[in-house]
Amino acid sequence: MLKNNILCNHYPFFGSNLIEKTDHFLDYALFAIFVLYLYQGGPIEAGVLAVCFTLPFIVLSKKIGKFVDLSKPRKTFLSGSLLTIIGCVLLLFSTHLVWVYCAALIKTVGRIFIGISVPKYTTHVFKKKDYKQVNSFITTSANIGKVFGPALCTAGLLVLSETSLVYISLALCLATFLAYTKISHDFIDEEQNQNHNADNFVKPENFSKWYHLISSYPILKIGLIAYVCAQTSVYISDDLLALLFKKSGGSEQSIGIMIAIIGLGGVCGGFISKYGSNPSKLFLLSLIIDTLVFNIYGWFLHLHIFDHLLIPTFMTVCFIMGIGTGLGAVGFQTLLQENVNKKIIGITTGYLRTLIASVALIGPMAGALIAELSTIHLPFKISGVFLLAVTAYSAHHLAPFSYNKNQHKNKNKEIEHEKT
Repeated sequence: MLKNNILCNHYPFFGSNLIEKTDHFLDYALFAIFVLYLYQGGPIEAGVLAVCFTLPFIVLSKKIGKFVDLSKPRKTFLSGSLLTIIGCVLLLFSTHLVWVYCAALIKTVGRIFIGISVPKYTTHVFKKKDYKQVNSFITTSANIGKVFGPALCTAGLLVLSETSLVYISLALCLATFLAYTKISHDFIDEEQNQNHNADNFVKPENFSKWYHLISSYPILKIGLIAYVCAQTSVYISDDLLALLFKKSGGSEQSIGIMIAIIGLGGVCGGFISKYGSNPSKLFLLSLIIDTLVFNIYGWFLHLHIFDHLLIPTFMTVCFIMGIGTGLGAVGFQTLLQENVNKKIIGITTGYLRTLIASVALIGPMAGALIAELSTIHLPFKISGVFLLAVTAYSAHHLAPFSYNKNQHKNKNKEIEHEKT
């Protein structure tokens, strides 16, 4: 009944998340079509588009995080959704590639508002004991959008024009905006979370003070270091997955199926995660899966033992990769929300997005250069080895928190008592 109550009582929020994620992943295909096909762009133009999707996260995430911390979630949700609508309108009437880039920038800024507002909203509206359940729903719906968005684009192109796809995207953005007008704005203030609501809590003014504050909580420091290092390892080779698939004998038509299978794995991972007993264990399990997957990509797939079953094996590994992604998203987000002060959930998410976006900008270029100078398998080998080190570090330092549920809670209370 609890699961149904969460969904039924907050269906505008979960529904808006599903619609927004569908449009989010539709955008990747939609903007690529505009840049590469309608305007006949090449590698440089495609690279500029990738920068448009990444640069706003580096430049604006911290500022938007501070704004989200000081604002009501409904206001920031609507602000972000309005920006995505403006981006759609600009794309619809674009007459030059520059306007396409501007539309991509505006929609990306809108998604930063929405993405940072989600943990702010869930942290304040749901009870702490429900965080894992809520994050499971969010991750599952996001991966459904990851499957449905590109599929919608592909199906739309068979019967509609490229411009008609923009109308579909605009309709999704409008539906998201309307759903956000209906979300709950009733915040809860639990006694068990009173350390999250201390009146004399001082917000960190810069990254150094923020990191110093986070470092006061051992589980947060360990989790953040492991998460950022794991993402860095993955980004070295993740964008080369389609090329590895091609080199392994995969057809052009099957690349979309491969991406959909990863998304389906993410749906399963998000669903399975709600049965996990501890977010630390979920996060560790996701790291173990990522380590296994990237080492298979780098060290084993090219061996002759897989010659007759290479593509089915590749698809199976992709599905397992998706499961790890789903488990990791729920585990880490729950770990973050259970331990970060509610007053700085926005700025914390902002700093994290800035770090990850920086890695996302540099990592793929480094991986591509390595692959160009050696073989396509070397970046995956490097990712696998780095992930093995991150997993070993996490297993050693997170194990006490995984088996002693009260250890980090007591530590947080002691620190909070010292501050007061």
